[in-house]
Amino acid sequence: MAGRPHGRSRNVTGTGTVFKRGDGLGTGPVGNSSRPSGGGGRSGGGGGRISPLAIIIVIALVIFGGKFGLGDILGGGGGSAVPSGAPSGWTYGNNMMSTSGAYANSVENDSKPDKKVAQGARAKYTDAANAKNATVLVYMCGADLESRSGMATRDLQEMAKAQHSDNVKIIVETGGAQQWKTSGISSQHLQRWQVTDKGLVPLQKNAGNASMTDPSTLKDFLNWGMQNYRSDRMMLIFWDHGGGSVTGYGYDEKFNNGSMALNQIASALGPYRGSFDFIGFDACLMATLETAVAMEPYSDYLIASEETEPGTGWYYTEWLGKLAKDPSISTVDLAQSIIDSYTSHSSGATTLSITDLAEISGTIAQPLRDFSTKLSQDIKSDNAKKVADARAGAKEFASSSKIDQIDLTDFARKLGTAEAKALTETVDSAVKYNRTQNISNSYGLSVYFPYRNNRLVSRMTDINNDIKMDSEYTGAMRSFATLNASAGYVSAAGSNSVFDMLGGAAPSNGTSLDYSSIFNMLSGGGLDLGSALGGQSGVDTGAFDAIAQVLGRDHLSSDALDYTEKDGQKVLSLSEQEWSDIHEIDLNIWIDDGSGYIDLGYDSIYDFNDDGDLIADYDGDWIALNNHPAAVYTTDAEYGDDDSYTIHSYIPAMLNGEQVRILLEYSDKEEDGKILGAEKVYDSGTSGKGLIKIEPDDKIDLVCDYYGYDGSYQDSYYMGDSFKAGDLQLSDVELTNDDYLYGYALKDTWNTVRYTPFISSKDE
Repeated sequence: MAGRPHGRSRNVTGTGTVFKRGDGLGTGPVGNSSRPSGGGGRSGGGGGRISPLAIIIVIALVIFGGKFGLGDILGGGGGSAVPSGAPSGWTYGNNMMSTSGAYANSVENDSKPDKKVAQGARAKYTDAANAKNATVLVYMCGADLESRSGMATRDLQEMAKAQHSDNVKIIVETGGAQQWKTSGISSQHLQRWQVTDKGLVPLQKNAGNASMTDPSTLKDFLNWGMQNYRSDRMMLIFWDHGGGSVTGYGYDEKFNNGSMALNQIASALGPYRGSFDFIGFDACLMATLETAVAMEPYSDYLIASEETEPGTGWYYTEWLGKLAKDPSISTVDLAQSIIDSYTSHSSGATTLSITDLAEISGTIAQPLRDFSTKLSQDIKSDNAKKVADARAGAKEFASSSKIDQIDLTDFARKLGTAEAKALTETVDSAVKYNRTQNISNSYGLSVYFPYRNNRLVSRMTDINNDIKMDSEYTGAMRSFATLNASAGYVSAAGSNSVFDMLGGAAPSNGTSLDYSSIFNMLSGGGLDLGSALGGQSGVDTGAFDAIAQVLGRDHLSSDALDYTEKDGQKVLSLSEQEWSDIHEIDLNIWIDDGSGYIDLGYDSIYDFNDDGDLIADYDGDWIALNNHPAAVYTTDAEYGDDDSYTIHSYIPAMLNGEQVRILLEYSDKEEDGKILGAEKVYDSGTSGKGLIKIEPDDKIDLVCDYYGYDGSYQDSYYMGDSFKAGDLQLSDVELTNDDYLYGYALKDTWNTVRYTPFISSKDE
């Protein structure tokens, strides 16, 4: 129906029973790895109050960037109201939906590279046109990509297969994997090699035993490489997993000490300003504006992917052969070979681009400042909802990881301001070649902009300050996070009255509330919230004005979410204006097993009647793998004007004892859905490079979160029986459990989730 989200199709193949099994896993909620362990979800309780201290802390953390992320208070994402049909005292986790980012079956390709240089671009560090020799430094952290699947070995073989020349040296440092598939490479210590047509030639068989995500390890490699192999043209490639602007590069399987953030990479590069022709990331999600800003002092170009990369990563044979044949080949032409060969040897959704950092350096400062200033103004004005609409609809990457990374050009185009247009023109000029496959609205550079996981705001602020990202942009994204979090708190309070939120009474004289004066009171009186909470001193009064607007505007009221009877059915009837603000709908199921509730998560199962009303009728069908009922969580959905749709979701599971998300896709072209593969869940927040292929002999244990009757999170458990994957099939089954609660989660433009009343199967 026009103006409504689109539920997925169902394909019922049998019956199944939901039950938890064994002792708790003790891992914290598994439906969303970013949720704090021990049930750190959002709490409410049907018309409960939110304390003034909680509001002050939330606001201060976003504005000042104290020691704790906002997510430590919110549990991640915008707030939500507690289901009105749930037991008293219910606490809710944050396994919620996310917008945008669906794969489109399309190919977008800059047909040929753009070699024009924009006016104002700085001079290039490297005179590539007159280079007589070149060195490619490869920082190869093998990680589980190598120990599990030999992906690093495969790329080393591709390097060896290339045409070679004495004028081009390929120098590799290996480490970070528990096991290497290449004979001679040790898992006990770092090693350094030259790749030749004869294979690997050892240069240093023992370079110590250290983590490859430690900046000092990178710095040591650079010092050694630059001292021994400096040439006319230096290139640096980071090989491993990646996590984008917030998480950065790398996962060392041996040390598991987290990733290397952008500011840490820049610190390691410090002595080598202006040294590199290009810096490349054969890793996921690193084609970001923040990466470009961080790498610009050290390199002329950035080559990276906006999206997650397949495990095979770049294809090295072709482009290294071209470099060997002509060390003076233009960097853009060389990048075209890298990008084209990568795309042709990959499947699924892929992106890869080259950005001219000399242009970024010389041309982006003023357009970005103007864009950010206008963005801040709009956030603090009546245009705030337009910003939220643009953010909600912008192309998003790694949506299941909730890293809030969106395509910069797509976001700017959806904003549609003159300043956004000017920034788009500058960015599009700097991106010299961009190729995508099976993905839409990906134009070469993404950017962090908070929406679903406000816990990252403080960390991103610190990184931006270190890499000297435009302060106006950082301020804009912080103001939006404040506004977005405030919208969640209004929703959680179940009232538009700030007096209700503060635990007071509404005025009896019928006068309107002065929200600005209330927040001035909270921030005044000599109370320095920034200093008190470990942040900077001073108060962003503009942000408080924006919060006042959110608290003062009308929200979808709880009364509007009550069911009515129509033609013998319970339905939810909203106005067309109210429906236009709803971006996603998910059915939420809780199984009562006699001791508490099994959380089956959120799935896009719903229907509308001919009048456009949401039908409150659950027939007991639920998603299953090989007829085993599974917990499932929607991650993103995209709807076209032509009734096309694509919905992504994941099933939390253990695959051969390893925590994974099994990724699913439903669309108008794949109505029965398909299994895309599994992605490993990393504690560091890194996004896995490539999906794990599920083999027939693999053991699968489905996992669920479990809650007590008081609503408190208890633990995560195996759900159902273990099974071998075999010919893994995705379908639906009719649940035989007869005691459950069901209701619908509706997410609006602000990423705020409201729940319909929950219905008990006992009452039907």
